[in-house]
Amino acid sequence: MFEFDCPRCGMILQAEEEWRGLEVSCPKCNCDLIVPTVPEVRKTGMKKWLIPAGIGAVLLAGGIVALLVFTGKSAGESIQSAPAVIPEPQSAVAKTAEVQETVSADELIRELMRAENPDIRKIADLIPSADDPMVYQTAFLRIVDDALNKAAGLPGKYQIFEAAGALEWEPLNERWRQFTDVLAQDFERAVREMDVNDIRALRPMVVKALPGNRFLAESSAAEEAAALLARSDFEALRDFAAKCTYPGLKARVENELRNKGSQQVSRLLGLARQMLARGDIAGARSVLEELRKVAPDDPRVGELAGRLAQEGERSGTRPRRNVPPQGRNIPLEARINRACMHGLKHEVIALMQQGADLHKVITVIRNGSRRQLTVFMSLLEKAKTRGPVGENVKRCLAAILENGFVPNEEEKAYIRENLPELTELVSP
Repeated sequence: MFEFDCPRCGMILQAEEEWRGLEVSCPKCNCDLIVPTVPEVRKTGMKKWLIPAGIGAVLLAGGIVALLVFTGKSAGESIQSAPAVIPEPQSAVAKTAEVQETVSADELIRELMRAENPDIRKIADLIPSADDPMVYQTAFLRIVDDALNKAAGLPGKYQIFEAAGALEWEPLNERWRQFTDVLAQDFERAVREMDVNDIRALRPMVVKALPGNRFLAESSAAEEAAALLARSDFEALRDFAAKCTYPGLKARVENELRNKGSQQVSRLLGLARQMLARGDIAGARSVLEELRKVAPDDPRVGELAGRLAQEGERSGTRPRRNVPPQGRNIPLEARINRACMHGLKHEVIALMQQGADLHKVITVIRNGSRRQLTVFMSLLEKAKTRGPVGENVKRCLAAILENGFVPNEEEKAYIRENLPELTELVSP
C-alpha cells in the first residue's frame, strides 16, 4: 500500500502496488490522473482516500460509496479488462436510497404544483411521502379549489375528489361533505321528479359516495314509472301503482294517472262523438275499448258505453251519414294508418292479428315528392311530427312493438335517431 497526491486538488490517495501506472479519476475532483510508478513526496494533513486493489470503488469517510472511473490504460500499455466491482455496503445503499427518495418526492411535488394544470392525483399520491406533508396543505387545497371551480357539474367535481382522495385532511373532508350534500339533494330531486336523465347521470356517483342513500333503490322504480308514462301505458301504470312500495313515488304515479288519464279520456270522448255523429258505430266502439284501458272507472266512459248500446239498438232503422268505407275493399294497412292517427291501440293490434303487413311498400306523397316507404316507416315519420296526431301515432307504434313486430334495420336506425322514447322497445 502506498500514498500519493492528486495533482489537481491535493487530496492524498492510497493504492495497492499493482495500481501503479494505471490511469484513474480522482474521487474528489474527478480529474484524470496516472497512479505514480515511483514513490513521491506527499503533502500532510489532508483526508486520505483509499483505492483498494482489485476494487473499482473508494469508501469515503462518511460511509458513502463513490465509484472511480477507470480508462483502462496504464502509462505505457493497454489493460485488457477492468477490475471487478464488489457489491456496495447495504447500509450505505439503503441510506442513499432513502435520502434520494425523500428529496425527489419534495422536488417532484413542487414541480407538479408549478404546472399550469397540476396533476391532482400524482400530487395526492406523493404528499404522504414528503418530509412534512402539512407544508403543502394550503397550496394543495388551493389547487383543488381551482379545479372544482373549473369542473363542469357534479360528475366533474366527483372526479376531482376521487383523484385527491388519498389525503385525509380535515379541510379537504369538509369540501367533500359539502359536495356529497349537494349530490344527495340533486339525486333526491331527480328521483322525486322521475327525471331519468339526471337519475342515470348521478346514480353511479351516489353508489360510490353515498352507498346507503335511501333513494338508490327507489331510483330504479322511478325510471320504470317514467318509461311507462312516456308510452302512456295506463294499464301498466295502474298495475305499477298498485304494487309500488314507495309512498312518494306511488302518489306521484297516481297523480300522473289522474292528470294524463283525464286528458286522454277527454280527447278520446271527443273522437267518439265525432264517429257517432257520422254514424260510425264500429269506430266509436273501438274508442270505447281504448277508454276502458285508460280510465275504466271514469263515469264518462260508462255514459259512452250506454249511448253506444242505445245506438246499436237503433242502428237497424237509423240511416248512416258520412260513414267511412269499411269491409274488404279497404286494405288492412290503410285501416291501421287511420287507427294510429286516432290513437286507437286496441284496433291497431286487432288489425295486426288479422294479418296487416307493416313491411308492405306503399307510395307516399309528401311535400310534392313521391317516395316508396314501408307502412311502418310511414308511421314513424308521422310519429316524429308535433301535435296530437304525432302523439297518437307514437303510442300506437309502442303498442305495435310491444306485440312483437320487428322493424328492419333502416326502421331501427330511424327510431334510434328520431324517436328515442321507442328505443327500448327495439332489439339491438
